[in-house]
Amino acid sequence: MRDVCGVEASLPEPEWISDYEAPGQTAVDQEIAKIVEELGSAKEQFVQAQKKREEIRACLKLLYEREFGLEPAVQNILRGLGAHVEDPKEANKEDGWVTVNVEGQVYEGVLEIKSTRSAQFGEDGIRQLLDWIDRGTKMRQKKYKGIFIGNSSVDTPGKERPWPFSDG
Repeated sequence: MRDVCGVEASLPEPEWISDYEAPGQTAVDQEIAKIVEELGSAKEQFVQAQKKREEIRACLKLLYEREFGLEPAVQNILRGLGAHVEDPKEANKEDGWVTVNVEGQVYEGVLEIKSTRSAQFGEDGIRQLLDWIDRGTKMRQKKYKGIFIGNSSVDTPGKERPWPFSDG
């Protein structure tokens, strides 16, 4: 390598040389062991900090998640705000039942959670919500408040999104 490329190279240590110890090596080996231990601890701290950051940023999913990713994000945020959220029992029906207790007053609602890449929601989501309110009356003998939670223009930054509902 030296003659052809002008690069000095040395041979790696053979296995048998590990049986020998150089003067002052023990102190350096102890320092290396300490650094390795600190690196392990720092790596664990890094992993925990990343996990904490992910948990803290979970609320931001409300701004970009779609369809089946948006539903649990909304439900978890509502739970975090103190609401009791009952997960849906059937696919393609209501997106959950919500109960909130405010100073002894109980409020109950049914969720319709929608997302779209379009600038505005169609009227289908509102019609579905009316169906879920009716379903609650028939199945549970309760009059639920309809709660529509929507995320439109999900591919657009929040500040640039237009009004999500049509005039209809």
